[in-house]
Amino acid sequence: MQLIVSETYSPSFNLATEEQLLTERHDDVLFFYINAKSVIIFCFVTHKEEKPLNLQWLSLIQAGLDHIGIYTTQGKRKELYLHDKKITGTALHITSERQLYHGKLLYDVQLQNLITTLTPMNNVTGKAVQSVRSNVTNILSQLPSSLTTFEFLSQLISFFAGYYSTQPITLSLSEKEIITQLQKNQYETWKWNWAQSPKSKLIQTVMWEEKSYELEICIERGIIVSLSDNCPMAIQELLLGNPANQLF
Repeated sequence: MQLIVSETYSPSFNLATEEQLLTERHDDVLFFYINAKSVIIFCFVTHKEEKPLNLQWLSLIQAGLDHIGIYTTQGKRKELYLHDKKITGTALHITSERQLYHGKLLYDVQLQNLITTLTPMNNVTGKAVQSVRSNVTNILSQLPSSLTTFEFLSQLISFFAGYYSTQPITLSLSEKEIITQLQKNQYETWKWNWAQSPKSKLIQTVMWEEKSYELEICIERGIIVSLSDNCPMAIQELLLGNPANQLF
């Protein structure tokens, strides 16, 4: 197992790195990164086994937290709880030969911002799969003594370095160049960030020529495809066929 530590807080670069590690590398990797305005993510990329090893990785993360003095319990949906409050979520992606497992730890997060971001707006409906809501907490708030985010991450890295008898490394220059291209061509594009969204309907109030219109706006693949009958023709010409992100 190789330990790789990201040198950036860019979500798009770190997502691109996950893909590169999954599709281009042939060794087992544990990738550590922190996203700006997000949570710490620990990503395991390994060869595919007969059965997904997600429970093994969850137990290993749990052991790393135990090492720091953070004692957690596992939930039914492969998450960790600290004093009955959720501090992590996990996800697994499997290809024909490889598997990627990552867990997200809430260490020092603006919880209200997190809750607001994850709560759907009342004026939006769609067919996206709804996640199961749980009470959450920050690990930092439950510690007897304060550790900075970097001190916390360093202690976890130290645990895994000892567990695997290795030392963390950074990405090579050639890997960074490949990942930067993937970041630019995919993870920072409108197509990736908007066009993958499920079909949905949005109720929004629009002002036009000093009059207020409550419109039902239908969106498919990130594009406005129809508007309610009460929509003035001028607004239809302005919005129909255009990217939906101009509404926000």
